[in-house]
Amino acid sequence: LETYKTLEKDSTAFAKGYSDAKRPECEAARKIWKDTCSTPLKDPKAFTSSGQDLVEQLIIGASWRVIAHHECAETASVLIAPRDPKGVKFVVTSRREAATTRESSPVPNHFSASHINRFYKAHAGRAGVAVLGFEVVSPGGLKE
Repeated sequence: LETYKTLEKDSTAFAKGYSDAKRPECEAARKIWKDTCSTPLKDPKAFTSSGQDLVEQLIIGASWRVIAHHECAETASVLIAPRDPKGVKFVVTSRREAATTRESSPVPNHFSASHINRFYKAHAGRAGVAVLGFEVVSPGGLKE
């Protein structure tokens, strides 16, 4: 979570420097990032289109922000959304490998690693996206 929040601050600082510079070329943009941000630059020659961090890509590429998070012994989740209060929101969840101090706390079923393990089993061990979409317009709206 701390990494994402730092990236959000850096992205905001970069956007201000970038807009002040009237759309600089790539090298000038890299200099703005280096001068204003604490997150180190990545080598563009090392870029691959696969294996990217979805949350990082949405923070940098679409100016989304982490608006909530949950960590338990089995998983870590972030809720990420655009500025539009009526816009879509994504919950991104990953398995946790390391033990945490919360291990004695019960894991809510919807944060259980068993769901991620089931997804991997159904998709030959490959990562992917599972989607559930709904809108709640009033308290108790899902019960109706």
